[in-house]
Amino acid sequence: MSITINGSGVDSVHIDGETIGSIWVDGAQVWSSAPKREVVKINNAHGYLSGPGGDLGAAIKAHGLDYKTMTELPFDLDTSGVTDMMNMFYGCAALKTIPEMDTSGVTDMRDMFKRCSSLESVPEMDTGNVYHAMSMFEGCSSLETIPALDTHSLQVANSMFEGCSSLETIPALDTSKVESLARMFYGCSSLTAVGTIDGRSTPDRDGKTGSLAYMFKNTPKLKNSKAKVLVSGTVTNASYAVSGSGLTTAVFVRG
Repeated sequence: MSITINGSGVDSVHIDGETIGSIWVDGAQVWSSAPKREVVKINNAHGYLSGPGGDLGAAIKAHGLDYKTMTELPFDLDTSGVTDMMNMFYGCAALKTIPEMDTSGVTDMRDMFKRCSSLESVPEMDTGNVYHAMSMFEGCSSLETIPALDTHSLQVANSMFEGCSSLETIPALDTSKVESLARMFYGCSSLTAVGTIDGRSTPDRDGKTGSLAYMFKNTPKLKNSKAKVLVSGTVTNASYAVSGSGLTTAVFVRG
């Protein structure tokens, strides 16, 4: 919504010599001094930015930017028709923030933010249809918090948070359908709590080579009182899953 006076748009508002940045009426913003950001329509988000990179890669290049060194996107994204965001921001090593996106139709987010080592925050996302999130945040070493994630459809979560060395906690995750939790928290050296993880759907409960392989490796601050993994059978080679962590194999509980 905009404000007009005698048919002309208002560029600035001043009250008692003070510049006003925005005007709100009944809880809704009706005017803002901030310039409108360009919105780029994304139809194809799948692809490495080092290659074709889909529509996002094309937009970044059109703005004269290098995906490896840009710190923020100079435009907003219309992703309302996107179903696959695999590799979307892979390797954006200097990127610090991500704009809000419509992810309601997305089913695949594997490698989506992989190696975004400067990323400090991600917006809330609708992940209710996502079944594949392998390496979604892998290598996001500056990321301290993760927003709430609806993971009731998730089936693959291996390496999902691997290398998130600044991450201290994660939101509650529904992993009741997940078939692989291997390396899920590998290298999360600041992690202090994960709550209860349901691993009863994992077909190969092996801490060395199977679906629980190195799940908590190198998480020295994580203790048994702040973590529990429900399993439906015996975990073989469980010591490998907790190697370098503050956990014992008692973290795996039959339930």
